Amino acid sequence: MSLNGKGALTPRAAFLQQRPLQGNEKLVKLIRGNEFEAIDRWDAFLAAGKGTLTEETAPSRHLAFSATWLRQLGIDPEQGALVPIRDDAMAPTLRAGDLVMADRNRAEAISGRVYAYEDRDGTVRTRRLERFPTQIVLRADNPAHQTEIRSGADMDTFYDEIIGEVVWSCRTW
Repeated sequence: MSLNGKGALTPRAAFLQQRPLQGNEKLVKLIRGNEFEAIDRWDAFLAAGKGTLTEETAPSRHLAFSATWLRQLGIDPEQGALVPIRDDAMAPTLRAGDLVMADRNRAEAISGRVYAYEDRDGTVRTRRLERFPTQIVLRADNPAHQTEIRSGADMDTFYDEIIGEVVWSCRTW
């Protein structure tokens, strides 16, 4: 378990921590094990700018997904995390208000894919990653946002900051 300098959970540790069913436990238990699985929905925000998450953050609700669909994609329902996007840094791919699912089992950085991660300052962000032998590039899809490059020891520690790959998104029109 990772603690920040104040003895509180870091955002990544809060996301990765296994928690008991919360919210409407009766409904979640009814959903799970049937044709659907309940995925935790967090009220924290993901951003390419500043993301928010505190040690008190916990899943507030759940959404039901087809168990067959989750199996086909190789997603363990216990490792899915639904989180809203706060800004336009990943636009047009992801926009403010979109809901994304991060798969916490997919934390190995693969070039070209979008990941949720805890940044050096403790914020939770999303970026498209590009891996090279001596560096990793963190790119926002929106060209108005800066690209970051991590190399050396900074690159090595970045891999420990990954929460999971963004595997699904939803947009309200």
